[in-house]
Amino acid sequence: MDARVPQWLAFLKSTQPKRVGHCQNVAELSARLAEKLHLNVQDAYVTGLLHDCAKGLPMAHQETLMQQWADIDVTDFPKLWHAPAGAVYARQHWDLPQPLLLGIARHAPAQPNMSLFEKVIYVADKIEPARNYANVGRLRALVWRDFEAGFLAVVADEASALLRHGHPLHPAMIQAWNQGVKE
Repeated sequence: MDARVPQWLAFLKSTQPKRVGHCQNVAELSARLAEKLHLNVQDAYVTGLLHDCAKGLPMAHQETLMQQWADIDVTDFPKLWHAPAGAVYARQHWDLPQPLLLGIARHAPAQPNMSLFEKVIYVADKIEPARNYANVGRLRALVWRDFEAGFLAVVADEASALLRHGHPLHPAMIQAWNQGVKE
């Protein structure tokens, strides 16, 4: 395992102590899914652990960092700022390789043309063991049975939840869905 894990855990505990368990769960599930899908297990663990690394930062800092990430525009979606902001933060402070940065940046929202690795991080975040919502058991089973179908089901479930609660959908999520159902 990466020797920096204790440093990263200390950072998470100092910036968002209530989310450390979630980040550890995402790391462990990401690693398990990566193993099943023949991806780099250590990279998946690290990316899962750091996927929310910017979430505990002040919103003004998240906004500044988010604006330095060109892959997606989430300016009008402050709840999503932490994803690209986290990638920039991880690049600046820990010099992580680009595939890991993309995994952090692209875990929210679902986006078109996600790599399998990026999908693993996205899915692990949504179905990690502490998540407890109506369809999570069904989604977990589907992800293990047929990962791509499970990914699409997770996207659909998240979109439905956002719509039920009157929240807007980021256009990238709609594009990810449309791309997935066309394949």
